[in-house]
Amino acid sequence: MLHTKRLALRRPVPEDLDDMLRILADRRSTPAGSAEALTWREEAEGIFQRWDRHWEQHDAGRYTVRLRGRDRVIGFAGVGRILRDGRPVLQLHCLLEHRARGRGLGREAAAAVVGQANEFFELPPILARVHPQDRAAVRLVLGLGFVLDPQQGAEEAAGYEDGYVLNWGRQL
Repeated sequence: MLHTKRLALRRPVPEDLDDMLRILADRRSTPAGSAEALTWREEAEGIFQRWDRHWEQHDAGRYTVRLRGRDRVIGFAGVGRILRDGRPVLQLHCLLEHRARGRGLGREAAAAVVGQANEFFELPPILARVHPQDRAAVRLVLGLGFVLDPQQGAEEAAGYEDGYVLNWGRQL
């Protein structure tokens, strides 16, 4: 579990499935075409199982994000271990429901996750993928010290995403 001044980040549990479906099925929060855009509860169950397996295998993953002292999940933030050009790296993920945006909560959650990853994995290489038109997300990753790396950009189902990197010269 991670805490910030305003947030509590916890590993997801099965009781979070309804919140996962609520957020990931809402196109104001999760764009159509996104790999995690959901329609059915069974899809949320599959994503929960994938996230849970990742935690079991890597001691890291996505957290649920809540306002401190509240039960309602307002989003998800964490890192996932991926292979990028055959090299293991961490990929930063941060998604807040549309009503929680614009108050700096995404930056607060992402900063907590990156801080923990830097401590736990001893400054690992971290990749953040951002749609270039999402100005708030671009400001967020730049504010956390990431730098644009044109070689890490890629076309995804929901459109082109720029790649931003942190600690890129290090090994995981």
